[in-house]
Amino acid sequence: MKSKSLLRVIRALPQPQLTSSSQPTDVFRTDRTTVGGTPSGVFISTPAFCCRLKTLSRGADQGLRAINRDLIAALGLLRGVAHAEFIQAYADGKCYFLECAARVGGAYINEMVEAASGINLWREWARIEIAGGDGSYKLPPVRQQYAGVILSLARQDNPDTSAYNDPEVCLRIKRHHHAGLVLRSADPQRIPALLENYARRFAEEFLAIEPPRDKPAA
Repeated sequence: MKSKSLLRVIRALPQPQLTSSSQPTDVFRTDRTTVGGTPSGVFISTPAFCCRLKTLSRGADQGLRAINRDLIAALGLLRGVAHAEFIQAYADGKCYFLECAARVGGAYINEMVEAASGINLWREWARIEIAGGDGSYKLPPVRQQYAGVILSLARQDNPDTSAYNDPEVCLRIKRHHHAGLVLRSADPQRIPALLENYARRFAEEFLAIEPPRDKPAA
């Protein structure tokens, strides 16, 4: 009887209304280490076909860091690493929460962060856990450079990226049916210029797109 009464109450509640619209946005990823609920390192990047550590204005940088800090505090992460994503709308300039997980970012984001900063998020996560809550963990010195990663499914079994021979290429991703590169530079303008050029070439030389099926898979 109690369950039936509860069901009637729930059904009598006002039904939520969901509205949605498609808006142009930027997407930002934040990868951070946390000790005692306080960020010890925060790395901000922007993904599209590629991903790069992002140079932001001081106000935008501080705003995104503040949102990230409040999010991690609200989720109760005391120590470890976290990967969060936010959408910044062109219309109002505000950042909106997209997703968050207590893990290292995928798609070779760790390798990109390490290329720019010298900080390996997996290694620092292990060091944080070993230190526990005793306050002994300290983030190593951070190298102040810029990095990016481009990654694509490839038509070839083992695509050859040797033609991409700019000195900024610091890692060639070796993975079956994937083409990928990690770039590093001291010049903040060099990485986005290279990624834009490489993205066009990757689309022509490597990009694999599976055609739509006639029927659903399941």
